[in-house]
Amino acid sequence: MENRYIDIIIKIIASKAKEYSQNNSLSPAYFFNLLPEIRDSIIAVIKLYGYPEIDEVTLKNYFETGKNQYLSVNPIDIDPSNSLTKKGFRTWLTAERKEELKNSWNYSDRYFTLLEKAGRSEKVIEETKTTSLDILGKMGDPKSREEFYVKGLVVGSVQAGKTQNFNAVINRAIDSGYGLIIVLAGLMEDLRNQTQLRIESDVIGEGLDIDSDTLVKKGVGAIRRFGNMGDSSVTQVISITSAKSDFKKTLLDADFSLNHTNILVCKNNVSVLRNLIVWLHDYLEENKDQHDIPLLILDDEADNASLNNEGKL
Repeated sequence: MENRYIDIIIKIIASKAKEYSQNNSLSPAYFFNLLPEIRDSIIAVIKLYGYPEIDEVTLKNYFETGKNQYLSVNPIDIDPSNSLTKKGFRTWLTAERKEELKNSWNYSDRYFTLLEKAGRSEKVIEETKTTSLDILGKMGDPKSREEFYVKGLVVGSVQAGKTQNFNAVINRAIDSGYGLIIVLAGLMEDLRNQTQLRIESDVIGEGLDIDSDTLVKKGVGAIRRFGNMGDSSVTQVISITSAKSDFKKTLLDADFSLNHTNILVCKNNVSVLRNLIVWLHDYLEENKDQHDIPLLILDDEADNASLNNEGKL
């Protein structure tokens, strides 16, 4: 029941923040004294849903939780990023390549427009643009004719905009030519579902509506649609997974092809990953032992499944 109250509060906070940001710059201070302004709205919605009344102390605790959850995925301020690379590192994303890509930032630009419409400050958006491009430059060149294997780690504090940056990198990757993106979203289905919904809103632009069981427009899709439903000059990325389903063997019978740009949101689960490996192997062309597809794997919950150091080496 607690989650229902918090969900109500988060939606009201989001609505007020969006309304306020249309004429003002949001700052963390705005949220400190927001409860008195929205208390009546929270109570009215609780009564509308027929939920039991809550006392003032509980309301304040739920508000703090809801506020922190909102700010964790909707950062108001952001510090400049820093990065470390190996000695002698040279990026593939040179000034020449940036010039080649300047008209290709279709997914990226509509995502940054979504952030702007959601009330993110100009400072936050510009830092997200810079950081995501910097991370892309440290990844492998998707147009390379040679094999590459690049690993990296992104670390950020709580409410530092990690999810926002995470999705910006995915959009950048799609625009620059990555053909398969796999997001590992922890060990639990609720985390995977949450990540799937965010990817649908911030990257794909469409997804399954759980109530109606139909494909609907979401988030960035309201700004600009790609594929047959919109701008056909830009390929629509396809999500094999959905809010209802992780990667399963039964999905292999559907009309999915590695010839499309695919994105999957999967649990970091051995059976799911095994099905994924089998699927990729089954799609190998004759006389080939690997795919020629730029692949990006992002572990969204890397701190949730660290190495088991208790076993014998």
